[in-house]
Amino acid sequence: MKPNTIHKRQYWTPQQIMDLFGIGRTLAYDLIRDGELGPVIKVGGLRVHRGGIVQFIERKEAEMAAELDQRLL
Repeated sequence: MKPNTIHKRQYWTPQQIMDLFGIGRTLAYDLIRDGELGPVIKVGGLRVHRGGIVQFIERKEAEMAAELDQRLL
């Protein structure tokens, strides 16, 4: 799967991020809303590096797990 190219820049759409990394819609949109990995553009894409997405997802999953642990205590 390749990123979309707009004005010679590459962007991932939320659906591509979901498919590529096997994550849910909420996490994919968190990636875009937080904008940590690149500039968000109006067509709903995100300019990113795959390594950055993987690190972000791992960090988000760790935060979610910690939050769940707190609720269970």
